[in-house]
Amino acid sequence: MTKPKNGSVFYFQNLTAMSEYCDATETSVSESLGGEWPEIGFQFPINDKKPLPPNIDFTISDAFVMFDENIVEIDSDISSKFLDHLAIIYSVIPKPEPAYQDWPAIAENVLSGLHMNKGCWTFTNNSPYLNAYTGDYKTPAEIMVQLSVLLPLHEYLVWSDKTHPLYDDISSGLSDFYNETIKSIVRWHPSLINQLDKSEEQKEDMVMDSWYLHHPLLNLSRLALRGDERAKKLFMDSVDYLIKVAQNFDYE
Repeated sequence: MTKPKNGSVFYFQNLTAMSEYCDATETSVSESLGGEWPEIGFQFPINDKKPLPPNIDFTISDAFVMFDENIVEIDSDISSKFLDHLAIIYSVIPKPEPAYQDWPAIAENVLSGLHMNKGCWTFTNNSPYLNAYTGDYKTPAEIMVQLSVLLPLHEYLVWSDKTHPLYDDISSGLSDFYNETIKSIVRWHPSLINQLDKSEEQKEDMVMDSWYLHHPLLNLSRLALRGDERAKKLFMDSVDYLIKVAQNFDYE
């Protein structure tokens, strides 16, 4: 650039425009943008085993570039400028027409499928537990998985003024995740701990990333505020250990 000598560039690649090409060639545009200045841009996805069908037009690139006379260096200004440029580009890119989605019906179908699909469940100590992934019987049940479903399920049932046995199924075994020795909930179901393959540091007994402690406790607190007494007891019984962890690692 010569006039002005300084400036900044905003580059946006509309990857949605390439959907038909990706479908036809069985390619993906994930991680197709990147690089380091000045060598940045779009790496075109190619499948040499899947040629394009004849007599069909495809979009192979839909890029937008915006120039600014200023160079922004403060993080907050960079964020603001990014959003400003993105808003301008969003106003001109093609967008699908809004379509009605029957979310209540979709929610009911999901609820029924989750409840009845045996691949979603592991059964131990007379209680059912959701698997993290369908058909994954090798990994022990995790409390985060149970609560990540239980909280929105509670919100949905209250909103729809309904009840469902799935809520009781998930809730019934939560207390088994409480460890009396450390006085806190733990990530993995204690009765299934021998199934951990120790392929990762956190896949060992009594090793847990803080995320797997705080996220379940956050959901327990939200359930407690919504009137779930079992969740309230588990949360209150684990608070002292949570404080101990925070003090040990100097959380602020």
